[in-house]
Amino acid sequence: MGIAFLLQADFLNNAEATYRIADTIAKSEDEAITLELRSFLTEEWSQEAFVKGRVLGQAHHLNVMRVLKRGCSPLHLQELPVQLQVTVAYLPLYKECVATSGVVLSQWLRGQLVEAALRLNPGGLQPPEEIFLKFSKYELLSILGSRLPGFLLQH
Repeated sequence: MGIAFLLQADFLNNAEATYRIADTIAKSEDEAITLELRSFLTEEWSQEAFVKGRVLGQAHHLNVMRVLKRGCSPLHLQELPVQLQVTVAYLPLYKECVATSGVVLSQWLRGQLVEAALRLNPGGLQPPEEIFLKFSKYELLSILGSRLPGFLLQH
């Protein structure tokens, strides 16, 4: 869809403005905006989509923790090195975000990636959540990528 290309390309050269415009169009009741476009923007690019992405990211992390703490899998994921545990949990999200063309992620994917970065941020001090909310696609991917084995990240 051409709209997705424009949004991913950050046609306004300002990610916050791009997200704001997409959210405004998604909420618009203007009859000139097709239902299909409004639905697409609501599901992928609205502030509501970002919140849903974050909720999905939180649920995913909780499920991963449950598997590691209480799982009865014959694979014994909790016995794997932490880097491989992170790979099992987050490589699909990483690959999906990397495969997305453009410099801006949909709000739905961005919400999931923010949650992953919050959970996996390496280093001593955890910056405030507000900082993560301002990170670009590439900054968030670098946080996630830093926790994955390097051989998996080579293209």
